[in-house]
Amino acid sequence: MPSEKPPNPLDHYHHLNLSISIEDNKNSLIGACFERSNISKRRALNCMTANLITAIKKNKRIIGISHRPETYTCNRYNGAKVGYRALIQNVLPTLVEKRLLNKLTDGFGDRRIVSLEEVINTAPKNQRRVTRYEITNSLYQLLSKGPLNNARIIYEGGENLILKKNGRPFDYKDNDETNRMRSVVSLFNAFLDNQQIRHPHQNYDEAPNQYFVRIFNETFGLGGRFYRHWVMNLAKEERKQLLFNDESVCELDYRSMHPHLLYSECGINYHHIYKDNDPYFIEGFERGVIKSAFNVALNNKTRGGFGRALKHLLLKDDLLLPEEAFYGVPIRDALENKLHHIKKYFYSSIGFNWGMRCQYFDSCIMEKLIQELIKKDVCCIPMHDGIIVPRKHRLLTETLMKKVWISIRGISYPGVKLEY
Repeated sequence: MPSEKPPNPLDHYHHLNLSISIEDNKNSLIGACFERSNISKRRALNCMTANLITAIKKNKRIIGISHRPETYTCNRYNGAKVGYRALIQNVLPTLVEKRLLNKLTDGFGDRRIVSLEEVINTAPKNQRRVTRYEITNSLYQLLSKGPLNNARIIYEGGENLILKKNGRPFDYKDNDETNRMRSVVSLFNAFLDNQQIRHPHQNYDEAPNQYFVRIFNETFGLGGRFYRHWVMNLAKEERKQLLFNDESVCELDYRSMHPHLLYSECGINYHHIYKDNDPYFIEGFERGVIKSAFNVALNNKTRGGFGRALKHLLLKDDLLLPEEAFYGVPIRDALENKLHHIKKYFYSSIGFNWGMRCQYFDSCIMEKLIQELIKKDVCCIPMHDGIIVPRKHRLLTETLMKKVWISIRGISYPGVKLEY
Protein backbone atom coordinates (compact mmCIF):
# COMPACT_ATOMS: atom_id res chain seq x y z
CA MET A 1 0.00 0.00 0.00
CA PRO A 2 1.48 3.38 -0.96
CA SER A 3 2.31 5.61 1.98
CA GLU A 4 -0.06 8.49 2.63
CA LYS A 5 1.21 11.82 1.35
CA PRO A 6 2.37 13.91 4.34
CA PRO A 7 0.63 17.24 4.89
CA ASN A 8 2.38 20.21 3.32
CA PRO A 9 3.53 22.66 6.03
CA LEU A 10 2.85 25.56 3.66
CA ASP A 11 -0.86 24.74 3.84
CA HIS A 12 -0.81 25.59 7.56
CA TYR A 13 -1.13 29.34 7.25
CA HIS A 14 -3.11 32.29 8.56
CA HIS A 15 -5.17 34.14 5.96
CA LEU A 16 -5.02 37.93 6.12
CA ASN A 17 -8.07 39.33 7.92
CA LEU A 18 -8.88 42.89 6.85
CA SER A 19 -11.19 43.43 9.83
CA ILE A 20 -8.56 43.45 12.58
CA SER A 21 -5.96 46.01 13.62
CA ILE A 22 -3.97 47.27 16.62
CA GLU A 23 -3.83 50.73 18.16
CA ASP A 24 -1.69 53.11 16.11
CA ASN A 25 0.30 54.51 19.05
CA LYS A 26 1.20 50.99 20.26
CA ASN A 27 2.78 49.80 17.01
CA SER A 28 6.58 50.04 17.29
CA LEU A 29 6.92 48.58 13.78
CA ILE A 30 5.82 51.90 12.28
CA GLY A 31 9.02 53.64 13.34
CA ALA A 32 11.11 50.60 12.47
CA CYS A 33 9.74 50.43 8.91
CA PHE A 34 9.11 54.02 7.88
CA GLU A 35 10.99 57.25 8.48
CA ARG A 36 7.92 59.06 7.28
CA SER A 37 4.50 57.48 6.97
CA ASN A 38 1.02 58.61 6.08
CA ILE A 39 -2.32 57.46 7.44
CA SER A 40 -2.76 54.82 4.71
CA LYS A 41 0.61 53.19 5.41
CA ARG A 42 0.06 53.18 9.18
CA ARG A 43 -3.41 51.72 8.76
CA ALA A 44 -2.07 48.95 6.51
CA LEU A 45 0.82 48.18 8.89
CA ASN A 46 -1.49 48.15 11.92
CA CYS A 47 -3.74 45.63 10.15
CA MET A 48 -0.72 43.58 9.06
CA THR A 49 0.73 43.60 12.59
CA ALA A 50 -2.56 42.42 14.09
CA ASN A 51 -2.60 39.52 11.63
CA LEU A 52 1.03 38.60 12.35
CA ILE A 53 0.34 38.55 16.11
CA THR A 54 -2.78 36.45 15.53
CA ALA A 55 -0.85 34.01 13.34
CA ILE A 56 1.82 33.51 16.01
CA LYS A 57 -0.78 32.98 18.73
CA LYS A 58 -2.32 30.29 16.51
CA ASN A 59 1.14 28.69 16.21
CA LYS A 60 1.45 29.61 12.54
CA ARG A 61 4.57 31.08 10.96
CA ILE A 62 3.10 31.61 7.49
CA ILE A 63 0.57 34.23 6.44
CA GLY A 64 -1.39 34.14 3.18
CA ILE A 65 -2.06 37.45 1.45
CA SER A 66 -4.12 38.11 -1.66
CA HIS A 67 -2.38 40.17 -4.34
CA ARG A 68 -5.60 40.92 -6.18
CA PRO A 69 -6.40 44.66 -6.19
CA GLU A 70 -10.13 43.97 -5.92
CA THR A 71 -9.55 42.40 -2.48
CA TYR A 72 -8.72 45.87 -1.18
CA THR A 73 -11.60 47.74 -2.76
CA CYS A 74 -13.27 50.10 -0.32
CA ASN A 75 -16.50 48.23 0.38
CA ARG A 76 -18.55 46.70 3.18
CA TYR A 77 -16.02 43.87 3.72
CA ASN A 78 -12.83 45.93 4.20
CA GLY A 79 -13.37 46.89 7.83
CA ALA A 80 -9.85 48.21 8.46
CA LYS A 81 -9.95 50.26 5.21
CA VAL A 82 -6.65 48.85 4.01
CA GLY A 83 -5.68 49.92 0.50
CA TYR A 84 -3.94 47.83 -2.18
CA ARG A 85 -1.21 50.40 -2.79
CA ALA A 86 -0.48 50.91 0.91
CA LEU A 87 -0.27 47.21 1.78
CA ILE A 88 0.91 45.41 -1.36
CA GLN A 89 3.12 48.12 -2.85
CA ASN A 90 4.48 49.71 0.34
CA VAL A 91 4.14 47.75 3.57
CA LEU A 92 4.85 44.24 2.25
CA PRO A 93 7.97 45.20 0.21
CA THR A 94 9.28 47.11 3.26
CA LEU A 95 8.78 44.14 5.60
CA VAL A 96 10.57 41.89 3.10
CA GLU A 97 13.38 44.42 2.63
CA LYS A 98 13.83 44.71 6.42
CA ARG A 99 14.01 40.89 6.52
CA LEU A 100 10.98 40.67 8.78
CA LEU A 101 9.09 38.57 6.22
CA ASN A 102 10.26 36.10 3.59
CA LYS A 103 8.19 35.75 0.45
CA LEU A 104 7.71 32.06 -0.40
CA THR A 105 7.68 31.59 -4.17
CA ASP A 106 8.83 28.01 -4.76
CA GLY A 107 5.56 26.67 -6.12
CA PHE A 108 3.37 28.48 -3.61
CA GLY A 109 3.82 32.12 -4.47
CA ASP A 110 3.40 33.24 -8.05
CA ARG A 111 6.31 31.88 -10.07
CA ARG A 112 5.31 34.14 -12.96
CA ILE A 113 6.10 37.20 -10.81
CA VAL A 114 9.82 37.45 -10.09
CA SER A 115 9.69 40.46 -7.78
CA LEU A 116 7.15 42.36 -5.74
CA GLU A 117 7.55 45.34 -8.07
CA GLU A 118 6.19 43.25 -10.93
CA VAL A 119 2.88 42.84 -9.07
CA ILE A 120 1.94 46.31 -10.29
CA ASN A 121 2.38 45.32 -13.93
CA THR A 122 0.79 41.87 -13.74
CA ALA A 123 -2.88 41.51 -14.60
CA PRO A 124 -4.98 40.33 -11.61
CA LYS A 125 -6.26 37.31 -13.56
CA ASN A 126 -2.64 36.13 -13.97
CA GLN A 127 -1.86 36.26 -10.26
CA ARG A 128 -2.29 33.41 -7.82
CA ARG A 129 -5.09 33.88 -5.31
CA VAL A 130 -2.87 33.80 -2.22
CA THR A 131 0.86 34.39 -1.83
CA ARG A 132 2.48 32.99 1.32
CA TYR A 133 4.92 34.95 3.47
CA GLU A 134 6.99 33.45 6.25
CA ILE A 135 7.56 35.26 9.54
CA THR A 136 11.33 35.46 10.09
CA ASN A 137 12.95 34.60 13.41
CA SER A 138 13.69 38.26 14.17
CA LEU A 139 10.06 39.29 13.66
CA TYR A 140 8.85 36.22 15.56
CA GLN A 141 10.96 37.24 18.58
CA LEU A 142 9.71 40.82 18.36
CA LEU A 143 6.05 39.81 18.20
CA SER A 144 6.08 36.86 20.62
CA LYS A 145 8.34 38.26 23.35
CA GLY A 146 8.44 42.02 22.79
CA PRO A 147 5.91 44.67 23.83
CA LEU A 148 3.76 43.93 20.76
CA ASN A 149 2.96 40.50 22.23
CA ASN A 150 0.51 42.24 24.58
CA ALA A 151 -0.95 44.56 21.97
CA ARG A 152 -4.74 44.58 22.00
CA ILE A 153 -6.30 43.26 18.81
CA ILE A 154 -9.10 45.56 17.65
CA TYR A 155 -11.98 44.23 15.62
CA GLU A 156 -12.78 46.96 13.12
CA GLY A 157 -16.40 45.95 12.72
CA GLY A 158 -16.76 45.21 9.06
CA GLU A 159 -19.77 43.47 7.60
CA ASN A 160 -21.52 40.74 9.61
CA LEU A 161 -23.79 39.69 6.73
CA ILE A 162 -21.59 38.22 4.01
CA LEU A 163 -22.74 37.13 0.57
CA LYS A 164 -20.29 35.00 -1.42
CA LYS A 165 -20.42 34.37 -5.15
CA ASN A 166 -17.96 31.91 -6.68
CA GLY A 167 -16.35 31.66 -3.26
CA ARG A 168 -15.61 35.38 -2.91
CA PRO A 169 -17.35 38.15 -0.95
CA PHE A 170 -19.78 39.95 -3.21
CA ASP A 171 -21.10 43.47 -2.68
CA TYR A 172 -24.88 43.78 -2.65
CA LYS A 173 -27.68 46.26 -2.19
CA ASP A 174 -29.43 46.18 1.16
CA ASN A 175 -33.17 45.69 1.56
CA ASP A 176 -35.52 45.31 4.53
CA GLU A 177 -34.59 41.63 5.02
CA THR A 178 -30.81 42.11 4.91
CA ASN A 179 -31.14 45.04 7.32
CA ARG A 180 -33.25 42.88 9.64
CA MET A 181 -30.81 39.95 9.58
CA ARG A 182 -27.83 42.26 10.13
CA SER A 183 -29.50 43.90 13.13
CA VAL A 184 -30.10 40.46 14.70
CA VAL A 185 -26.40 39.51 14.31
CA SER A 186 -25.34 42.89 15.70
CA LEU A 187 -27.70 42.50 18.65
CA PHE A 188 -26.34 39.00 19.32
CA ASN A 189 -22.70 40.19 19.17
CA ALA A 190 -23.53 43.06 21.53
CA PHE A 191 -25.19 40.56 23.88
CA LEU A 192 -22.06 38.37 23.83
CA ASP A 193 -19.95 41.42 24.71
CA ASN A 194 -21.68 41.39 28.10
CA GLN A 195 -21.13 37.66 28.69
CA GLN A 196 -18.07 35.92 30.07
CA ILE A 197 -17.12 32.99 27.86
CA ARG A 198 -13.88 31.35 28.85
CA HIS A 199 -11.87 28.17 28.78
CA PRO A 200 -10.32 27.16 32.13
CA HIS A 201 -6.94 26.28 30.60
CA GLN A 202 -6.62 28.71 27.67
CA ASN A 203 -6.93 32.49 27.47
CA TYR A 204 -9.05 33.53 24.51
CA ASP A 205 -9.74 37.07 25.74
CA GLU A 206 -7.57 38.57 23.00
CA ALA A 207 -8.72 36.22 20.24
CA PRO A 208 -9.75 38.30 17.20
CA ASN A 209 -12.79 36.12 16.51
CA GLN A 210 -15.04 37.35 19.31
CA TYR A 211 -18.02 37.99 17.03
CA PHE A 212 -20.30 36.11 14.66
CA VAL A 213 -21.07 36.72 11.01
CA ARG A 214 -23.57 34.99 8.74
CA ILE A 215 -22.27 33.76 5.40
CA PHE A 216 -24.62 33.18 2.47
CA ASN A 217 -23.78 31.51 -0.84
CA GLU A 218 -24.85 32.93 -4.22
CA THR A 219 -28.19 34.23 -2.83
CA PHE A 220 -29.67 35.11 0.54
CA GLY A 221 -31.72 31.92 0.32
CA LEU A 222 -28.70 29.58 0.41
CA GLY A 223 -26.35 29.07 3.34
CA GLY A 224 -26.53 31.78 5.98
CA ARG A 225 -25.02 29.90 8.90
CA PHE A 226 -23.30 31.64 11.82
CA TYR A 227 -19.49 31.53 11.66
CA ARG A 228 -16.16 32.84 13.00
CA HIS A 229 -16.53 32.94 16.78
CA TRP A 230 -13.47 31.31 18.36
CA VAL A 231 -15.60 28.72 20.21
CA MET A 232 -16.57 27.14 16.87
CA ASN A 233 -12.92 26.23 16.23
CA LEU A 234 -12.63 24.17 19.42
CA ALA A 235 -12.76 20.39 19.36
CA LYS A 236 -15.66 18.76 21.17
CA GLU A 237 -13.49 17.75 24.13
CA GLU A 238 -12.37 21.38 24.50
CA ARG A 239 -15.91 22.73 24.25
CA LYS A 240 -16.97 20.49 27.12
CA GLN A 241 -14.70 22.49 29.42
CA LEU A 242 -16.09 25.91 28.56
CA LEU A 243 -17.60 28.14 31.22
CA PHE A 244 -20.36 30.63 30.44
CA ASN A 245 -20.45 33.24 33.22
CA ASP A 246 -18.64 30.70 35.41
CA GLU A 247 -21.31 28.05 34.72
CA SER A 248 -20.58 24.66 33.13
CA VAL A 249 -22.16 24.11 29.72
CA CYS A 250 -23.97 21.52 27.64
CA GLU A 251 -24.45 21.19 23.89
CA LEU A 252 -27.86 20.31 22.47
CA ASP A 253 -28.25 19.18 18.85
CA TYR A 254 -31.26 18.61 16.63
CA ARG A 255 -31.29 14.91 15.65
CA SER A 256 -30.80 14.19 11.92
CA MET A 257 -31.72 17.77 11.19
CA HIS A 258 -31.49 17.93 7.39
CA PRO A 259 -33.61 14.85 6.58
CA HIS A 260 -36.34 16.24 8.82
CA LEU A 261 -36.05 19.66 7.17
CA LEU A 262 -36.68 18.04 3.79
CA TYR A 263 -39.58 15.91 5.05
CA SER A 264 -41.09 19.11 6.44
CA GLU A 265 -40.47 20.82 3.10
CA CYS A 266 -42.58 18.26 1.27
CA GLY A 267 -45.28 18.23 3.97
CA ILE A 268 -44.59 14.80 5.47
CA ASN A 269 -43.96 13.86 9.08
CA TYR A 270 -41.16 11.26 9.10
CA HIS A 271 -42.45 9.77 12.35
CA HIS A 272 -45.81 8.94 10.76
CA ILE A 273 -44.03 6.68 8.24
CA TYR A 274 -41.18 5.15 10.24
CA LYS A 275 -41.02 4.19 13.91
CA ASP A 276 -37.21 3.97 14.12
CA ASN A 277 -36.82 7.66 15.10
CA ASP A 278 -33.69 7.87 12.91
CA PRO A 279 -33.59 8.62 9.16
CA TYR A 280 -30.00 7.37 9.08
CA PHE A 281 -30.93 3.88 10.32
CA ILE A 282 -30.88 1.25 7.58
CA GLU A 283 -30.45 -2.37 8.61
CA GLY A 284 -27.18 -3.85 7.40
CA PHE A 285 -25.31 -0.54 7.20
CA GLU A 286 -23.42 1.53 9.75
CA ARG A 287 -25.25 4.69 10.74
CA GLY A 288 -22.18 6.86 10.08
CA VAL A 289 -21.92 5.52 6.54
CA ILE A 290 -25.60 6.28 5.80
CA LYS A 291 -25.26 9.79 7.25
CA SER A 292 -22.26 10.42 5.00
CA ALA A 293 -24.17 8.96 2.04
CA PHE A 294 -27.07 11.33 2.71
CA ASN A 295 -24.75 14.34 2.78
CA VAL A 296 -23.17 13.26 -0.51
CA ALA A 297 -26.54 12.73 -2.18
CA LEU A 298 -27.77 16.10 -0.94
CA ASN A 299 -24.70 18.06 -2.02
CA ASN A 300 -23.42 16.18 -5.06
CA LYS A 301 -24.42 17.63 -8.42
CA THR A 302 -24.79 14.26 -10.19
CA ARG A 303 -25.96 10.79 -9.22
CA GLY A 304 -23.16 9.25 -11.27
CA GLY A 305 -20.45 10.75 -9.07
CA PHE A 306 -22.00 9.44 -5.85
CA GLY A 307 -19.67 6.48 -5.27
CA ARG A 308 -16.44 8.39 -5.78
CA ALA A 309 -17.59 11.30 -3.59
CA LEU A 310 -18.77 8.95 -0.82
CA LYS A 311 -15.52 7.01 -0.81
CA HIS A 312 -13.56 10.24 -0.50
CA LEU A 313 -15.72 11.37 2.44
CA LEU A 314 -15.52 8.03 4.25
CA LEU A 315 -11.73 7.99 3.91
CA LYS A 316 -11.57 11.55 5.22
CA ASP A 317 -13.74 10.68 8.25
CA ASP A 318 -11.83 7.42 8.96
CA LEU A 319 -14.92 5.32 8.25
CA LEU A 320 -13.08 3.45 5.51
CA LEU A 321 -9.53 2.12 5.32
CA PRO A 322 -7.53 2.86 2.15
CA GLU A 323 -6.97 -0.84 1.50
CA GLU A 324 -10.66 -1.74 1.84
CA ALA A 325 -12.65 -2.57 -1.28
CA PHE A 326 -15.52 -0.17 -1.76
CA TYR A 327 -18.66 -0.24 -3.89
CA GLY A 328 -21.08 2.61 -3.39
CA VAL A 329 -24.11 1.47 -5.41
CA PRO A 330 -25.72 -0.72 -2.67
CA ILE A 331 -25.41 2.17 -0.20
CA ARG A 332 -26.89 4.63 -2.68
CA ASP A 333 -29.78 2.32 -3.53
CA ALA A 334 -30.55 1.60 0.13
CA LEU A 335 -30.55 5.31 0.94
CA GLU A 336 -32.79 6.22 -1.99
CA ASN A 337 -35.14 3.34 -1.19
CA LYS A 338 -35.68 4.34 2.44
CA LEU A 339 -35.81 8.11 1.90
CA HIS A 340 -37.68 7.95 -1.41
CA HIS A 341 -40.10 10.66 -0.24
CA ILE A 342 -37.29 13.24 -0.35
CA LYS A 343 -35.22 11.71 -3.16
CA LYS A 344 -36.23 14.59 -5.43
CA TYR A 345 -33.96 16.86 -3.39
CA PHE A 346 -30.85 14.75 -4.06
CA TYR A 347 -28.20 15.54 -6.70
CA SER A 348 -29.04 19.24 -6.95
CA SER A 349 -28.24 21.11 -10.14
CA ILE A 350 -25.64 23.87 -10.27
CA GLY A 351 -28.39 26.48 -10.25
CA PHE A 352 -29.94 25.34 -6.95
CA ASN A 353 -28.25 23.33 -4.21
CA TRP A 354 -30.57 21.73 -1.66
CA GLY A 355 -27.66 21.16 0.71
CA MET A 356 -27.17 24.92 0.85
CA ARG A 357 -30.93 25.41 1.08
CA CYS A 358 -31.03 23.18 4.17
CA GLN A 359 -28.23 25.28 5.67
CA TYR A 360 -30.43 28.33 5.11
CA PHE A 361 -33.33 26.60 6.90
CA ASP A 362 -31.15 25.58 9.87
CA SER A 363 -29.61 29.09 10.05
CA CYS A 364 -33.11 30.60 10.26
CA ILE A 365 -33.94 28.21 13.10
CA MET A 366 -30.71 29.17 14.91
CA GLU A 367 -31.43 32.88 14.40
CA LYS A 368 -34.86 32.53 15.99
CA LEU A 369 -33.53 30.32 18.80
CA ILE A 370 -30.82 32.87 19.60
CA GLN A 371 -33.45 35.62 19.80
CA GLU A 372 -35.55 33.54 22.18
CA LEU A 373 -32.55 32.78 24.41
CA ILE A 374 -31.48 36.44 24.49
CA LYS A 375 -34.98 37.32 25.75
CA LYS A 376 -34.34 34.89 28.62
CA ASP A 377 -30.83 36.33 29.17
CA VAL A 378 -29.26 32.93 28.39
CA CYS A 379 -25.71 33.00 27.06
CA CYS A 380 -25.46 30.78 23.97
CA ILE A 381 -23.16 29.84 21.09
CA PRO A 382 -24.73 28.29 17.94
CA MET A 383 -23.02 25.26 16.37
CA HIS A 384 -24.96 24.98 13.06
CA ASP A 385 -27.37 22.18 14.02
CA GLY A 386 -27.03 22.67 17.76
CA ILE A 387 -26.33 25.19 20.48
CA ILE A 388 -24.14 25.50 23.58
CA VAL A 389 -25.79 26.90 26.72
CA PRO A 390 -25.19 26.81 30.48
CA ARG A 391 -26.12 23.37 31.76
CA LYS A 392 -28.66 24.82 34.20
CA HIS A 393 -30.68 26.05 31.19
CA ARG A 394 -30.82 22.69 29.43
CA LEU A 395 -34.56 22.05 29.88
CA LEU A 396 -35.49 25.61 28.97
CA THR A 397 -33.37 25.38 25.81
CA GLU A 398 -34.88 22.03 24.78
CA THR A 399 -38.36 23.53 25.11
CA LEU A 400 -37.39 26.55 23.03
CA MET A 401 -35.74 24.36 20.37
CA LYS A 402 -39.03 22.51 19.85
CA LYS A 403 -41.06 25.73 19.89
CA VAL A 404 -38.81 27.39 17.30
CA TRP A 405 -38.76 24.35 15.02
CA ILE A 406 -42.54 24.06 14.99
CA SER A 407 -42.96 27.80 14.34
CA ILE A 408 -40.56 27.77 11.35
CA ARG A 409 -40.71 24.26 9.82
CA GLY A 410 -43.79 22.87 11.52
CA ILE A 411 -44.19 19.25 10.52
CA SER A 412 -41.43 16.70 11.05
CA TYR A 413 -39.79 17.51 14.41
CA PRO A 414 -36.45 15.67 14.80
CA GLY A 415 -36.11 15.86 18.56
CA VAL A 416 -33.06 16.99 20.53
CA LYS A 417 -30.09 15.04 21.80
CA LEU A 418 -27.57 15.94 24.49
CA GLU A 419 -24.02 15.90 23.08
CA TYR A 420 -22.41 16.42 26.48
